[in-house]
Amino acid sequence: LTAYLTDNDPAKPDAADQGRSNRLHLLTEYSAIVNDKNDYPLSSFSEKENPVDQAIGYQKGAFVFIMLREMIGDEAFFEGLKRFARDWRGKVAGWEEIRLSMERASGKPLGWFFNQWVKQKGAPRLTGGATQHREKDGYRLMLQLRQDQKEKPYRLRIPVEVITSKGTERRTVDLETTQGQVTWTFSDRVEKVLLDPGYHVFQRLSPGEMPPSMNVTLGDPEALMVLAPKGGSRELLDAFREAWPHPVREERTLTEKELAKHSLFIVGWSPRIDRLLPKEITMGDNGVEVYGKKIDSKGALVVATFHHPMNPDKSVTLVAGSSKEAFPEGFSYRLLHYGWESYVLFDRGKLVGQKVFIPPLSSREVALK
Repeated sequence: LTAYLTDNDPAKPDAADQGRSNRLHLLTEYSAIVNDKNDYPLSSFSEKENPVDQAIGYQKGAFVFIMLREMIGDEAFFEGLKRFARDWRGKVAGWEEIRLSMERASGKPLGWFFNQWVKQKGAPRLTGGATQHREKDGYRLMLQLRQDQKEKPYRLRIPVEVITSKGTERRTVDLETTQGQVTWTFSDRVEKVLLDPGYHVFQRLSPGEMPPSMNVTLGDPEALMVLAPKGGSRELLDAFREAWPHPVREERTLTEKELAKHSLFIVGWSPRIDRLLPKEITMGDNGVEVYGKKIDSKGALVVATFHHPMNPDKSVTLVAGSSKEAFPEGFSYRLLHYGWESYVLFDRGKLVGQKVFIPPLSSREVALK
């Protein structure tokens, strides 16, 4: 709750953009780390012992407050918090007591909300498609939405942005079943339909909807750790394997089928690995160039994650240096703290560049016919 209130204050400057980025990070951390085998209900969270606990207890927990506040409004939300603090100060309290405080403040029954987000594990997976037809009075748009998760359908209110030739219109769709359809009429031709572009609904994101990062790659339960012959460090790979126990393979033993099937955490580089790299990343014995930033040094080290060019559902993380000088003693464990960056650059252990690539709005676009 404290983390939520710190990061989601609408009175802050640039709150709208910052709020969207924060919500995207919460969803990314959950989607990257939590899977069918390690998931559990938020009500079962007690303390943080590992990344899964962090993703469920903190990130999903914060998102519950985001959705609750938007649903009942600021006045009722903060009145509920005051009631909760006043009635339960110095006592043991949990989600049930929060629910009662919020119900009294808002005058709304919230059992269904807490049942699906707190007592039930998992998250909805939203997909959709749209078709439009020209009619006498404009354009008729039919939007189909689906919940594709294994859990039972959630009760959702989904924001939708419809971009026409003249501007943007914002609508909402109520979806309580596995699939549903709405029909709207617009005076101008529809060019794009965006599904929850502001990330206001807790949901499981696909790899293409998440900012590429080292933790997205390592969070894939089927990921492989790969040791390449040049510019790598076995010590670094072993340090990461302590935190993320994935199988380790030498690059020369991988078949092309295996290379394409898995998310890859690659330590080092080779001509074969070069084929996987985006054109913005160039490795060399005397330096590297990453997204326009060039380091002419044998101490150059790049940690970069990108979408797998052979498999859109997977990602690749490259950790490679120009030489052994790129890996100062004890440096390996420092890299674990940059798990959510899309890339970081070092020169002999000194940080010289970093960035997170936010997916474009097109990643929220549904197919339009």
